[in-house]
Amino acid sequence: MAVIIFFVVRFFFGNDIAEKLQELAGDSEYTAPVRIYSATAEQILGDYLENEVAADGRYRGAIIDVSGMTKSVGRSVSGDMYVTIAGQTRLGIRSFQGFFPDSANSDLAAIRKGQRIVIRCRVDGMFINVIGRDCMIPMQ
Repeated sequence: MAVIIFFVVRFFFGNDIAEKLQELAGDSEYTAPVRIYSATAEQILGDYLENEVAADGRYRGAIIDVSGMTKSVGRSVSGDMYVTIAGQTRLGIRSFQGFFPDSANSDLAAIRKGQRIVIRCRVDGMFINVIGRDCMIPMQ
């Protein structure tokens, strides 16, 4: 249909207008808004422990508001800041671990162990803990 319109406009109005319309049509790409999901750390960990492949298909790359009780706030060996949110697992050793940029320093300094929290992260899969990257504290 667009090809027919291009040739009709070109025939009646000339090449310049037809080319301009074609450029405008090519520039108008629709970008869907990013969907943000909500889940508890317990739910995400349970899904990963039940079937890591299925959980990756559901969560990996998604932006999720993860809620739960703060287990720890710290820095990794490489100096990256993180928050771990406890999940109820068999041995209690696995958590959701969200990594934050340095700009979140003041937000993380205000968090206390045992505090109920919500963090927004892009899920990056499981390596001992379920890992979240590019995390932030969403506005309440």
